[in-house]
Order: sequence, then structure tokens, then C-alpha cells
Amino acid sequence: INITGNTKTRDFVIRRELNFAEGDPFNRALVTQGKANIEALGFFSKVDVSAQQGSAADKVILNINVTEQSTGDYGVTAGYDTSSGILGELSLSERNFLGRGQFIKASIGASQTGKSVDFSFTEPYFMGLKMSAGIDAYHHINDETTDNVYGTTSTGAQLRFGLPVTRDLTASLFTGIDQTVIVDANSNSSFFSNGQQLNKAWVGYSLTLDMLDDNKHPTEGLYATLSQQYDGLSYNFIKTEGKARYFMPLFPDAGLVGSIKGQAGIINTFGASGINPVEAFNYGGTLVRGFQAGNTGPRIGTQAVGYTEYAGASAEVEFPIPMLPE
Repeated sequence: INITGNTKTRDFVIRRELNFAEGDPFNRALVTQGKANIEALGFFSKVDVSAQQGSAADKVILNINVTEQSTGDYGVTAGYDTSSGILGELSLSERNFLGRGQFIKASIGASQTGKSVDFSFTEPYFMGLKMSAGIDAYHHINDETTDNVYGTTSTGAQLRFGLPVTRDLTASLFTGIDQTVIVDANSNSSFFSNGQQLNKAWVGYSLTLDMLDDNKHPTEGLYATLSQQYDGLSYNFIKTEGKARYFMPLFPDAGLVGSIKGQAGIINTFGASGINPVEAFNYGGTLVRGFQAGNTGPRIGTQAVGYTEYAGASAEVEFPIPMLPE
């Protein structure tokens, strides 16, 4: 197996996408699948695979030629949101870090109501196995404002592992810790006191079914997730949540794509610990259009307290705007 054109990407990153090795019997179906796997990495603009006669009648030389493309992204975002005011974000990401196929991303965000710092790293083949491993770390500040009756400062990290079950189904295990400090200088909250610390450790799993035709710009297929997580220390509950979205082409020539989305969740508490608004569900306008962020569900006075059970569904149509690039 000869690999050429990979000026940045290491050979082993390409070879591990092949379900065969040098010396194995030639199987055209596996070669076709291997080519598709290499293309799916998103590291190359072109992948060519050809075969030629080897040193003997029963030997074949497989030539894989790739053309590298940019795998790094940077973004500078500025905007205005009715709940957050003026906001901005700077993000840097690399999908093929040091040519080893690793993913790394760092972002810094700020708005009139808070600040955020996030970092993420993923090794897709941990210890050479078909198992991914990664770490996420964050520091989020949500200020106390006239709309937020209390503020929060959260710092945490998570360790995660992913394992393919089938071609379309992936299982993940994760565990993490978090410390959240309540900011309530005006004593407006019915649940918290100023400076109160909430410590959380969690462990959980998720199942992801990905049958999309294109992960960046899907036009057809199903994407669904099911997750369950136990939270301890200051808490004692299990959170279960399922989400699914099905895409379908409506008018392919015009670029119209329709989708149907459904999601539901439930929190089961143990003992007398209960649940507080920090950990309760509260999706706001992302679940029901027209609601401000964090303003769905029951209230105590003007304070939204979230909910422990929910279900929602929606239908959407996406279409390109004329005269603007895709």
C-alpha cells in the first residue's frame, strides 16, 4: 500500500481507516469502503485509489493519492441578542492537529451579561484502538442582571470516551466535575444565597445514531441521541434526555430542506435533595420559538425555576438566501 500526497497528515492516520493491511487478500469492497472512510475524515479535497500488478501474479499494489486541504478554522463573531445584549466570540479549531488526526478547539466569548472560556481536545484512536478519548474544560460567568435574578460562575472539566457500536451507532461514556458559585448581591433569589457553592460530579453515557448524508449540510437522514447522567455531591439525581431530527429534501433544485425535530427529558431525584433551577431543564426559545432564554416553565414571582419533565416537537424549512454565498 503506497500513500502519496499527504504533506501534513501522517501515514498512520490514513492507514488506520483501511479495514485491511498489507498481505491481506485483495477485496474490492473493502478498498471502496476504505476510500470512503478516508474521504469522511475531511482532511483531503481529493482521494484517488488505484491498483496495479505487483511483483507476482497473486500480488497487487494499492496506490492511494490524497490532496491536502485546510483543516483549521478561526472565527470572529459579533452580534446582538435581546437577552445577552452585544456579544462577541473568538474561536480557533484544528481538525488535524499536528497531522495526527486529533481535534482541538479553544474559544473565548463575552457579552453584556457574561463571559466564557472553553477548551476541547479529542484523540479519535485512543492507544491505537477504535475508541476516541477527549477532555473538555470551561469557565463560564453569567452576571446578575435585571433579567437574571442571580448570577453564576461555573468552572468544570469532563473526560469522555467514545466507541463505535455499528457503522451508524456510537456509544460514549463520560465523567466530570463542576463547581458553581452563586452571585446574588441583591438577594433576589428564592433558592440561593450570595456566595453559595454548588459542587457536582457526574458520570453518564450517551448513544448517538447518525444516518445523515452530510454532517455539515444535511439534506436527508436521521440524527438521534439518548443520554443518561447521574449527578452527585451537592445533588442526587438522574437526568435522562432524548433528541431526534429527521431531514428530508423538499425541492432539491431550489435547495429547500425540511426537518422534523422532537425531544424529551425527565429528571428523577433521590432522597430529599430535590432539584434547583441551576440543574432543571429550561430551554426557552430554543424549544419554543418566541420565549426569551430561560423563561419557559413555572415561576416564583418573576423567577423562572425550570422543570423536571418536558417534551417538544417542531418542524422547520431551510432554504438558501438568493445573492448570498452558501
